[in-house]
Amino acid sequence: MFALGFFPRGKAKAPEHVKPPEVITKEAIISQMQLAKTNVSTIASLDKNAFFKHPLFGHINKKRVSRFLVMHTNHHIKIINDIVNK
Repeated sequence: MFALGFFPRGKAKAPEHVKPPEVITKEAIISQMQLAKTNVSTIASLDKNAFFKHPLFGHINKKRVSRFLVMHTNHHIKIINDIVNK
């Protein structure tokens, strides 16, 4: 996926633990955005050998995490735009 620079749509399903609840509130979105910003801001202070284990892509190290986050965010923006434009 890194070579392509994007995630193809419809090739994988989200694991249950990351699927949204049936009812999504504005407060929940704000809280999640604040947590995400806090988490992203901690990346720079991580050890150079730090990584996280992605269920499909394996270990994603600190060096590649920024690109992964951009690709992942763009993937979700495309999904949102498809929903809005229906």
